[in-house]
Amino acid sequence: MLDHYLHTADGAARLLDPHRDPITDSAHEPGTVPTVLAGYAEALAWFRAERPVLLAAVAQATRTGSDRRAWQLAWTLLDFLDAHAYWHDLAAVQDLAMTAARRLGDRRGEAHAHWGLARARAKLGDHEDARRHFQRALELFEQTGDRTGQAHTRLNLAWVLDRQGRYAEALPQAREALALYEALGHVAGQADGLNAIGWYLTHLGEHRQALGHCRQALNLHQRTGDRRRAAQAWDSLGHVHGNLGDHERATECYRTALALTRQLSIRYDETIVLTHLGSARRAAGDREEARAAWRHALAILEQLNHPDAEAVRVQLARLS
Repeated sequence: MLDHYLHTADGAARLLDPHRDPITDSAHEPGTVPTVLAGYAEALAWFRAERPVLLAAVAQATRTGSDRRAWQLAWTLLDFLDAHAYWHDLAAVQDLAMTAARRLGDRRGEAHAHWGLARARAKLGDHEDARRHFQRALELFEQTGDRTGQAHTRLNLAWVLDRQGRYAEALPQAREALALYEALGHVAGQADGLNAIGWYLTHLGEHRQALGHCRQALNLHQRTGDRRRAAQAWDSLGHVHGNLGDHERATECYRTALALTRQLSIRYDETIVLTHLGSARRAAGDREEARAAWRHALAILEQLNHPDAEAVRVQLARLS
């Protein structure tokens, strides 16, 4: 049963994110028959339907000493739980994964558990704890020689600093991540790194440089066919164009990002783009569209019970 869920979830996770690494050291028991899913929509529907069972399976594996299965199954759930705002569930299963990996003495498993726990802590607003977990993940990836893991972790250390408004500190982390991705020939990672660098540069006032980086990122994401990351690059380009004073061009970028995000049904990402779209429309003098975008973002954030809702309430109050 555990192998059925582990290998089905592994395949489903790679349909949600084709660039994620597959499980490489997990042969399943004879007779195990994973479910074969047809594409993104089917994988997302499967995760949504099976979420309570998958969470219970991680707990069951930990209780019964199936420690390798426990941390690997928790890892396969990471992208779904993170992207679709199940952050308390994400923290819970990564705690179990940590216990399991430590019992095994598996540093790779422990690194992934720290990584997943850091994502959950950051999304729940505890940025310092997130940084500690990412830093420990980085140490473990360095010990195991996992350069891809190191690149992902440096990029996420930058992301946590970004969430704290510490762009000057985030920029060198993103540049180190990009250098690792380039050395590995990891195209999706290079695009992520370029987009992150562009985002930090525009926040530091280097808008022209930022524009070039974000355009390169978008070109790479379109080449790989990654809609979620392409949406993130369009969102970054919108921010850069807004900083350059071109609010109509910014609006076009945000609308493109919003359309892609809605195709993927990622509601938290949608709130980010809607918030930025509202700012662009307010800057363009269109108060009604700004109000509509922010109200929509607020409704989703309230459904998610997310602390970002308060900042949107403040924006709406100022507009009134």
